[in-house]
Amino acid sequence: MRKYLYFIIGIAFTIYGCTKDSFLNREPLDAINDATFFSKVSDFKSYATGLASSYTQIGARWGRGANTDDLLAANPSGNLMLRNNAGLAPNTSAVWNDRYTFIRNANFLINNVDRLADRTAAANHYIGEAYYTRAYSYFVLLQEFGGVPIITKSLNTTDPELYTERSGRFDVAKLILADLDSAIKNLDWKGVGEAVPGRLNKESALTMKTRVALFEGTWERYHGKAGTPFAVQGKDGSDFLQECVNAGNLLIDKQGVGIYKTGSEAYKDLFTQDNYANVAGAFLYIVYDRGLSKTQDWNGAGIEGFGLGATQEMVDQYLMKDGAPQEISSLAYERGNLRSTGANKDPRFRQTIWDANSRTFFDYFGANQPAGHQYHAPFPGFKTAQQRQPITTGWRIIKGIPLDPAEWRNGQADEIILRYAEALLNYIEAKAILNQATQADIDKTINLIRSRINMANMNLATVNSWNYTYQKKFGYDPTEPKIVNEIRRERRVELAFEGLRDMDLQRWAIKAEVYNSQKPEGAKIDQFLKFWNNVDSLNYYGFNEATPANVRLIIGTDIDSFATGFINPFFRNADFRAASGLGYYIDPARDYLSGIPRQEVELYKTKANIVLTQNPGWN
Repeated sequence: MRKYLYFIIGIAFTIYGCTKDSFLNREPLDAINDATFFSKVSDFKSYATGLASSYTQIGARWGRGANTDDLLAANPSGNLMLRNNAGLAPNTSAVWNDRYTFIRNANFLINNVDRLADRTAAANHYIGEAYYTRAYSYFVLLQEFGGVPIITKSLNTTDPELYTERSGRFDVAKLILADLDSAIKNLDWKGVGEAVPGRLNKESALTMKTRVALFEGTWERYHGKAGTPFAVQGKDGSDFLQECVNAGNLLIDKQGVGIYKTGSEAYKDLFTQDNYANVAGAFLYIVYDRGLSKTQDWNGAGIEGFGLGATQEMVDQYLMKDGAPQEISSLAYERGNLRSTGANKDPRFRQTIWDANSRTFFDYFGANQPAGHQYHAPFPGFKTAQQRQPITTGWRIIKGIPLDPAEWRNGQADEIILRYAEALLNYIEAKAILNQATQADIDKTINLIRSRINMANMNLATVNSWNYTYQKKFGYDPTEPKIVNEIRRERRVELAFEGLRDMDLQRWAIKAEVYNSQKPEGAKIDQFLKFWNNVDSLNYYGFNEATPANVRLIIGTDIDSFATGFINPFFRNADFRAASGLGYYIDPARDYLSGIPRQEVELYKTKANIVLTQNPGWN
C-alpha cells in the first residue's frame, strides 16, 4: 500500500495505571472530525495512544536476538545466507510502508498543536510522544535503508511534497535527534504527570537519544575507517558521539545509581517483574494484565524451548568471576560443559543461559504444570520426543522466563523495552571512543551494572595491561584500545538477546568479518549423548513418558558435531557441513543496508520525475 494513501491509526495495546487499569475508552481514530479534533487535551491523549504500537514490539521477546552470532533458530538465517544473492532490490518493503504510515500519523498530531488554546503540561507530554514516534520511525528507516526522504508535514495524495529526493543519512540522523530533543523537552519523568506505567517518559527519550547518537557516531567512525561504500564523507562521528555523552549525562544526573538490585538473582529477576512502576531503571515497558485479557506465554514457550539456542561463542564471551577473559583467567573452566561452565563465570551467565546444574522445570512447577516428559530433564532436547520445541545448540535461554506456576499459559509479567543499563553502556562506549573515559566513568556505568550481581569490578588500568588479543571474528576491533573492546563485550553480555547485537555489528562495520565463513558451534556433544542414551539417567529424572528407543539421540539424524566434539547446529544444511560447507556469507559492499523498494523508485519517477537513488550493490 502506498504510503500516505490512507490515514491509518494502529490502536496501541499499551496499558497503564498504577493498578493496571484500562486507561482509555477510545473512539475510532480514523473517524476524526478535522474541524473540532485537537481542541482538547483528551484529543491529544487519545491520538497519542494510537501511536504507541510504532515503538513497542509486542510478542517479540525472543525473536529480537535470533539469527546472530549470539542466538540461533532452528535453521540458518536467510539474511546471512546471501552468497548467491544477485542484488535485486525487493519490489516492496513492509518496513518502508509501515514506517511512513507511522510518520504521517505523528506528523498529523505535530502539525495540529496550534489548535489547542491551552498548552498544559499534559498536552505537552502527548506532543512529546508524537515527536518520539516520528524519531523512532525514522531511526528504523535509517538502520534499514540509510538516507530516506524526509517528510515532516501531514500530506495529502495531491501535495507536491509527497515525493522528494532521499536525504543523506547525516540529515536524517540530525532530524531524529532534533525530534528526540523535542520529546525530551515535552515528556514527563517516569511516574510524574502523564508518564504513567506503560507510557513514554523523559528517561525513555534520553535512552533512545544515546542509542541513536551512538549508532550514527560509530557508523561514521568505523565505516569511514574501513572505507566502506556506506561511509559518510567528511564525518568522523565525533559530533554524534558527543551528543550521546551529553544525553547520558542528563540521564545520569537524574537517575544516578538507581538500578534494580533486589535479591540474589537480580539480573534474572529484572526481566520477570509483574509491574515495573517502581522498578529502578525500567523506563519503557509493555504492561500485561489477565483482568484485561492481555497476557503472554513466555513461561510456557521458554520451558518448552521456543526453538532457540545460544551459541558456544556467546558462552565463551562471558568473563570469569575474577573479571578476566577465560583465556587468561586463573579460574578453572571446561569449555562447552553444561555442568561446569557456569561455576566460575560472570553470574549473569547462569541468570541468562540454562545449565544442567539448574533445577529441572518440574522442580519449579511440579503438579501445577501440565504433564510432559520434557519438564523432567536437566538437559535440553534435540528432538520432539525429548522437548516439544527442540533447540539447536544445547545452550537454552532462561533470561526473561518467569519460573512461576501462575505464569503458565496465562502470564502477566511485563516486558521491558528500554532500560537504564543500555543508556549507561551507550554512554561509556561513546566516552571511551572519544578518549574521555576515566575510572570514575566506568564506576558509574559498568561497575554500577555489575554491582547488582556481585561481579568483579572493571579496572581501566588492569584491562589495558592484559596480554589478550581481540579478534574481528568475535566483533572486536584490534586497532581500538582494549577498554573499547571490553565495553563491546560488556554490552554483549548485559544486553544479551535483547535485539541489539545485529545493530552493533552493523554500526561497527564488522558484519562480514564476523559472519563470512562462520559455522556456529553449540555445546559439547558427548554430555547429551551420555544423558539421552542412558536408560538409568532417564529413569532417575522420572522421564517415563517415552521409551528409550524414542528418546535416543542418533548421530547424523538427530544431532551431529564438528571434529572438535562441539555440536554442529546446522548439520543438515550443506553449507554448514564440517568439511565442505562454506558457512554464512554477506556481501560487505551491499548487505549493510537493504535495497530501496523498486515499486517506490518507479512511483517517484512516474509521479514526480524524482530519482530515488539505489543503495550500493542493489539494482
